Amino acid sequence: MFFEGRKILFISLTRTGSVEYAAALAEKLGYDNLFVIASEESSSHFKKVDVALRTYTNKATFLLQSLTIKKRLSKIINESIGSSANEWIVLFPVFHPWNNIIANISHEIDVQSACVIHDYEMHIGERNKKVEYLQQNLIQRVGHVIFLTHFERLKAIDKGLDESKTSVWPHPLLPTSKVNTLIHSKRLKILYLGRIKKYKGVELLIEAVSDLDIELLTIAGEGKIDVQEDSGIQLINKRLSNSEIDDLLSNHHVLVLPYIDASQSGILTLGISANIPMIISDLPGLREQIDANAAIWCAPNVI
Repeated sequence: MFFEGRKILFISLTRTGSVEYAAALAEKLGYDNLFVIASEESSSHFKKVDVALRTYTNKATFLLQSLTIKKRLSKIINESIGSSANEWIVLFPVFHPWNNIIANISHEIDVQSACVIHDYEMHIGERNKKVEYLQQNLIQRVGHVIFLTHFERLKAIDKGLDESKTSVWPHPLLPTSKVNTLIHSKRLKILYLGRIKKYKGVELLIEAVSDLDIELLTIAGEGKIDVQEDSGIQLINKRLSNSEIDDLLSNHHVLVLPYIDASQSGILTLGISANIPMIISDLPGLREQIDANAAIWCAPNVI
């Protein structure tokens, strides 16, 4: 095993994106075996952070911090690992532009590295050549690549990635503090939860429920959307706190994942934790995350 017998230098520099996933993975791996380096903004999500790193707040500070980040991180990594390089492995649980710099540092001091790839190819409406280049460069640089589903792993192998340097770690369940016990009603309260992106199919969901006799459709998450709020649609257009997410999952009848494209979903794991009935787009990666009989499945683009 690539990780067997080694301590993990767990480096999660994202400020907001996939922070909940990184924290859940750290919990699953066990903090006793981890040295955690996290951004200052995300450090409160982890039970233990050994180094809270100042990253950036805008493009200007990103450029300024990038000028010194190699020196700063080299010092932190060398101090944390010491002379026992062969006993450690660097793990990147989420994408960050500085991961590539850190991978180069670990290579220079003979420390193995691995990364988690959430999406081997970017989603519809999110294509970014710089991000794609950095991710592919990191994949080639690290010694091991972890995927969240077999479907995504096979996609990468079909594109030429060496099968022997890959494995699958299923998305850990994201925790909730409440369980859905709402009594069924003929007039449902339906919930969409998460970032509002083109590939998430939110517009499709709005269109689909327009002819249904429902009590409420709540769209909760940050992103651009053109929707007219009325008595049947509630828009909560912001990044939600954990307590707000828990409240929404407990006071709606159904959680809908109307995705047009998806490799996996953290929202789906929240639905499992909250025990809320779900309607999910029938996509291979999502099928891997939950028993076929535990949700209602519908073809993408047909909600």
